[in-house]
Amino acid sequence: MRIKVFAVLKDYLPEEFEIDFVPNTDGVKKSIIAKNASAAAILPKCRFAVGNAFVNENHVFSENDIVAVIPPSSGGW
Repeated sequence: MRIKVFAVLKDYLPEEFEIDFVPNTDGVKKSIIAKNASAAAILPKCRFAVGNAFVNENHVFSENDIVAVIPPSSGGW
C-alpha cells in the first residue's frame, strides 16, 4: 500500500513510499515507526485520510489504498 506524509513528517520520511499491506491505522503507525522511530512522537496527533476523506482510527484499509498521514498543520504536535 502507498503512504503519503505531509508537513513535519517529511522531515523524517520520504514524501511518498510503499509499505506491506496493513489493515488499520495502528499498522500504518507501526510501519512508519519501523522506517524512522523519530516520527513516533508525532503520530498520535496525526489524522489519516483515504482519497479525499479523513478516516477514523478503526477504518479498515484496502490493499490498493493510498493513505495520507497528516500531522497538525499549524504546529501543535
